[in-house]
Amino acid sequence: MGKVIGHVVTDQVAWVPNPLSHQLTTDVRFLLIFEAENLNTLNQDGLVGLAPGSLNKDQKPLTQVMYEQGQLRDNVFSMYLGQTDEQSKIWLGGHDRDTIRKMIARHQPDKEPDKMSNDEVDSEIKWLRLASKYYWMA
Repeated sequence: MGKVIGHVVTDQVAWVPNPLSHQLTTDVRFLLIFEAENLNTLNQDGLVGLAPGSLNKDQKPLTQVMYEQGQLRDNVFSMYLGQTDEQSKIWLGGHDRDTIRKMIARHQPDKEPDKMSNDEVDSEIKWLRLASKYYWMA
């Protein structure tokens, strides 16, 4: 487990979802790190919160800020943790059906994921209850 020390700062974050569309999220609070311990494999300048809740009522998760500014369809994020030879991914505001189809093809080839409707693909998502309202643990 690691430890970080820094200052909470407010800034704006520029996103490039595709070459034709740029988004700017304002009033994003994050931790500007100036000291880190036991995180030697993590190359970081700061941490942005995605926790479902906060001990600090003034601190909102990034997805909530983006949702309130009309930049996300839903106040959610989803992750794909890649296998050893794959890159992990994160999506803000939803999920990626093409990635889910690839996982289905790898693990359940008899389902023919390319022929599955979006509803069938979405039914493969496993929703988990959180064990804490302050951090992600299922």
